[in-house]
Amino acid sequence: MADGYFVGRKELAEWIRDNFDPGFSKVEDLASGVVYCKIMDSIYPGSVSMSKVKKDAKIEVDFIHNFRVRRARLPLVLALGRGVCSPAVPARPVV
Repeated sequence: MADGYFVGRKELAEWIRDNFDPGFSKVEDLASGVVYCKIMDSIYPGSVSMSKVKKDAKIEVDFIHNFRVRRARLPLVLALGRGVCSPAVPARPVV
């Protein structure tokens, strides 16, 4: 496997701090779902309604809410992905 699959938690936290959330301190903070919503919104702008994301989530109910917000927009993202790549077409013999 590539070396990218074996990244330490400190390197992961640093990458998240640099790109998405300067206040991010430890990997356990990913449980809130806020960073996942930010990552998805940066890849597909407008795909996640960031106004609905509870950025100060501290309890499990708020964590679940954030993951549901992200998951609700997943069909849109998948539909966008299908438009970019066409399915493989078998080659036809030249006659």
